[in-house]
This record gives sequence, C-alpha cells and structure tokens, in this order.
Amino acid sequence: MFSQEFECQLPLVVAELMPFAIKLTRNRDAAQDLCQETLCRALMNKDKFAPGTSMEAWLLVIMRNIFLNNYRRKQLHDKFESYSKHEVAHAADRNLHNNSTEMALTLKELQEGMDGLPGKFKITFQLYSQGYKYQEIADMMKEPMGTIKSRIHMAKRMLRNNVPAWAEAHA
Repeated sequence: MFSQEFECQLPLVVAELMPFAIKLTRNRDAAQDLCQETLCRALMNKDKFAPGTSMEAWLLVIMRNIFLNNYRRKQLHDKFESYSKHEVAHAADRNLHNNSTEMALTLKELQEGMDGLPGKFKITFQLYSQGYKYQEIADMMKEPMGTIKSRIHMAKRMLRNNVPAWAEAHA
C-alpha cells in the first residue's frame, strides 16, 4: 500500500525539483541530470521515506546532498589534476625522506603502489581515493558495503607493506 502511495505522490512533486536544481547548478543540462539522479536515488531508497512527511522536502534534501557530494568530488579531482608532471616529480624528490617510525609516500610512489594492487582491490581503492563514499562504491560495484570496506582496508595494508620496497628502489 505504501509503495503505491509513494509512486502516486512522486509525479506531483517532480515539477518542484527543476527550479531548485537550476539554482544549484546554474546550467539547464546539469540541472536535468541532477533531477534524474535525485529521482533514481529516491526510487532506490523509497523504503526510507517516512509516511506523513513532505516528499518535496525529502527529495530536495536528496538533491542537495547529491549536488554537494558531486561538487566536493569535482573540487578534489580538479585539485589533483592541477599538478603538472613536473610538480609531481619535484614533490616526489622533495618529499622522499626516511624516518625510523614512518615514511612519507610521494604521489609517484602511491600511484606505483596503486598500479600494483590486484584487480578488485585496485578499482575499489581508486574509487575511494577519488572521494566516493563506501556506500556509493558498493552500489557501483554491486557488492556489500562490508566487502568494500574490507577491500579498502586490505589495499591500504598492501600499500603500507610495499613502502620499504619502493624506498629501496628510489634510494
């Protein structure tokens, strides 16, 4: 019964999403994409909607969260993209130092380590390092969130365990 009510209410509030999406994105095409993603998330999570509450408010919160997560992800991506190869190489030379208790990884070493990770560990860790949340990665890979957390933990461990090998190669 609740599912039918949900699906009957949804079309009534869809028209209210576009103006808010345009306000957030300031681009009609991006706003349409944001609306579509919001509706997909709402349908995937309709069991989390509390009957008797405002569906419009619930959808707008979902939209805002999607927009903010995408914005943060883009900012992080742009920040790392702005490094030129020269800056990365210079940072690698400058940052490589050995301490008896810890070692600072350079961007180059981290990339080498990530390239050496086994298949699913590599993909999972790359998504994690790009700013995706555990649940988003689990949804993309169609795996349980516990599996994703475990893979990320194991990938970190593999990277830590390979640090001495990288340091010797660059000494």
